[in-house]
Amino acid sequence: MHRATIGCAVALLLAGCESPPPPRRRPHVEPPDVPVVDGGTRRCALRSDAPGEVSRGADPGRMRIAWNGEHWAVVWSETIDNEPAVFFARIDADGSRPRPPLRVSERRTYASAPAVCWNQTAWSVFFTGGLREVGDIYQARVTSRGSAVGRPWRMTRGERLDIDPAVATTGTTTGLVWSAREADQRWSVYGKVLDRWDRPSAPLTLMRNSSLALGPAELLWTGQEWAAAYVTAGQEVFGVELARLDGIGQLRGSVRRMTDARIGDVSAERRFAIAWNGQRYGLAWSELRDGQRRLYFRWVSARGNPLSEPRELGVEGEVATSPALAAVGDGTLLLAWESEREGDRRVAVSLLDEEGNPQREPVTLRGVEGIATQPALAVSADAVGVATRSRRGISFHRVTLGNCRR
Repeated sequence: MHRATIGCAVALLLAGCESPPPPRRRPHVEPPDVPVVDGGTRRCALRSDAPGEVSRGADPGRMRIAWNGEHWAVVWSETIDNEPAVFFARIDADGSRPRPPLRVSERRTYASAPAVCWNQTAWSVFFTGGLREVGDIYQARVTSRGSAVGRPWRMTRGERLDIDPAVATTGTTTGLVWSAREADQRWSVYGKVLDRWDRPSAPLTLMRNSSLALGPAELLWTGQEWAAAYVTAGQEVFGVELARLDGIGQLRGSVRRMTDARIGDVSAERRFAIAWNGQRYGLAWSELRDGQRRLYFRWVSARGNPLSEPRELGVEGEVATSPALAAVGDGTLLLAWESEREGDRRVAVSLLDEEGNPQREPVTLRGVEGIATQPALAVSADAVGVATRSRRGISFHRVTLGNCRR
């Protein structure tokens, strides 16, 4: 038996045969709520074209931007003849504005806090409006050329005060969320999903009802579900919460708090930003610590559970606030924020790596008059559109992406 074994081994060696390969290992599958490190590429925000003037008006209000595959749309509120009004501007892919801004809201009405999305045939502009004061959500349609389609119409009715809409789209349906102050002075966050004919897919969903003020919400479509994030605030801001909705807008699971037990400051406006990178959420927020506003970032799971400790961004001596986030592909997020040092107010733009660290040298943006605040982002095929505001108007910046400089 021993001789036979030796003879077989010698025969195998002479024949050049190899032993059979070891059995294949089963692929590793990440358990739920474990951070997945993105392979990613070392891309950076490289430069910005010269800013273009979108609007010149005194102290513009809330501003939003969106991309439809061919051009950007910027919407904002502005006071004209003592009437708060909502405006729309088309920005071409090269950053130019082909025609003057369009007043979306009607005259002799009050309008503010616009949001915008593309519904495959036209731009849908949602805003807070009313005859003598704002109190309901309205919708207006604008063509791809920047012309109005009919008159705005009211989306909500009742005794409650409906304000601060946020929208997102799947391409065929539109998600809408907003804050409301009830007749009993409590605050709520509502949401619903509309089909292409603006018909609700399901009854109205109440996501939150609280004695605390609820700040403006953000809405995302992850490809599987809707995600609404909002701020709860009393004498100070308590945190950023996440509510998940199914495809027709019904609440899924429980509401989760994504930040720590309490974050400082009393201002809820433009306090946070959230984006979905295909696997997890990136959450950025500004917080008052040690008498100075600072910027923080963390990863959050698809269920709304924190995956990492808060990471402070920015540099020493910088007042950082008003974050904006957008996904740029390959699991990468782009962050813009308002930066103030020694009275110099500008906007910084940076890609974040898989740990949430910004690039070494962020791109600095300044508006037409040298000041830039409160950025809004929308990603195109080869660039990022950034809208910024100042006391005298709104500017548009086209930021290009590429490989980081060594």
